Amino acid sequence: MGREFKEHSTLGNLKQELISISAATDIGFNCTPVIKQQIETLAQNIEALNQNSEPTSRMELVQGRWRLLYSTFGLERETNLSSLSFGKLPNVAVSVTGIFQEIYTAGQQYKNLIEFTVPSGVKGNNPSCGLSEFERFAV
Repeated sequence: MGREFKEHSTLGNLKQELISISAATDIGFNCTPVIKQQIETLAQNIEALNQNSEPTSRMELVQGRWRLLYSTFGLERETNLSSLSFGKLPNVAVSVTGIFQEIYTAGQQYKNLIEFTVPSGVKGNNPSCGLSEFERFAV
């Protein structure tokens, strides 16, 4: 087995393990310190196998909308619109059902979208936008 094939196989296995563990955390709501450490270690191992020595110079590869399987945003599953909107929306109870991140290379912009459901079953999302200088990805 050639080295390149072995590295690709190892990289694929690491990515699959990271996806599996991340998905099991329910967006990070069910994450323990041990699982968080496993995720960080897997991400570091994947990063070490990256053939691109400067991944942030290839931002076009990550541009677009991403559904987060794991997040360290520090959200609570059961929260309220006021908390999600930094006090701009009313204090209505919501249940977070998903987190998305949109990355735009033009102007180094990003948008975090928090998907939620209110007790009556109505779905919505709360966007927060910003500018960022991407130095490193913890993907």
